[in-house]
Amino acid sequence: MATPNLLNTLEADVLELRIAVKRLAKRVEHNSTSLDDVEQALADLTGTVVPPPVPYDAATALHEALVIRPEQVSPQAPTLEVLHAWVGLLIAPMACASAAAGRRRGPRWCRRWWEHPDAAERLEAIYRTYQRLRVEEDDTWLSVFIRDHRDPHLRELTDPYGPFQFCTPKRHKQIADTPGQDELPPLAQPAIPQ
Repeated sequence: MATPNLLNTLEADVLELRIAVKRLAKRVEHNSTSLDDVEQALADLTGTVVPPPVPYDAATALHEALVIRPEQVSPQAPTLEVLHAWVGLLIAPMACASAAAGRRRGPRWCRRWWEHPDAAERLEAIYRTYQRLRVEEDDTWLSVFIRDHRDPHLRELTDPYGPFQFCTPKRHKQIADTPGQDELPPLAQPAIPQ
């Protein structure tokens, strides 16, 4: 049985963590708003259109992204708000650091990763694996996650010829032609040349 001093210490630690998460959520929300303002000002100067930001409550999204119980793990897709908070907290800082340090054809990252369907799919897969492993595996789950899941996907995502090849950590560039929107071949031609 835990002693009263240990319980008091644990309660104090939990309270400190809750306060820290709330402060972090406020900072994330403030930075997000400031970033949106800067993007809009830049768009006004250059005459480009900025899509509206993804609205979410940062505190709730951070809480949902980080606090998970075994009974909550499900095969359902996370909401964009939860995925956005999780990527912003655990993936983007690492990817942005390597992309910023890269040369012209070095690693790539896009702050609007959700506008790249193949990137969003990979990030959701990483998120689901992270949530499943952290509640079902033993003490080595984090090492397994990094080695087998996070690092391979990040190599593909940040590859100079990957989904963010035309983007930088500060600028999103939509690909002009969406893959899979190929022109139809002439109907008179056989599918396989003879």
